[in-house]
Amino acid sequence: MEPLTAAAIATLLVTKMVEKLGASLGEKLPDLGSKVWEQVSNLKGLLRAKAPETAALLEAAESAPALINDTPDVFGLPVLTGKVEALATAEPEIATLINTLDSEVRPQLPSTFQNKVVQQVMLKGVKAQTIKAQSLTQEADASATQVIQEMLTDVDAGNIDLGDVSQT
Repeated sequence: MEPLTAAAIATLLVTKMVEKLGASLGEKLPDLGSKVWEQVSNLKGLLRAKAPETAALLEAAESAPALINDTPDVFGLPVLTGKVEALATAEPEIATLINTLDSEVRPQLPSTFQNKVVQQVMLKGVKAQTIKAQSLTQEADASATQVIQEMLTDVDAGNIDLGDVSQT
């Protein structure tokens, strides 16, 4: 299993999928405490106010877990997490709540959940006569426990002209 992002942990908590995932891994999840569930409730309220469509999807997944397996293109963890990540990027208040939940919950979860991996891929599998790029930057979150950055892999080009390239 790949390590979870902060948004994925928040999504698992909001939809209560975290309990099902723990059981499928054979892991007993700890009692996260009332403070965490209060913050989950606050996040749900904020999502309802800022993004009612996304909140409705998360609530549907929580109340009818079969939707997750039956329609993964709408209710699957990667899809819901992507929506939550997009909201966190657009709404600092949502990002703050998600990061608070992550910092409080991640240490309590089994080690399977605790890594924070950042994977960035740029220009992979490109075929062209000429590739010209001025500024290519990959920047990983400083709190990441593992960073995987790929740039210009499996590239088939006659001419490659690159400006500034950086990975941090």
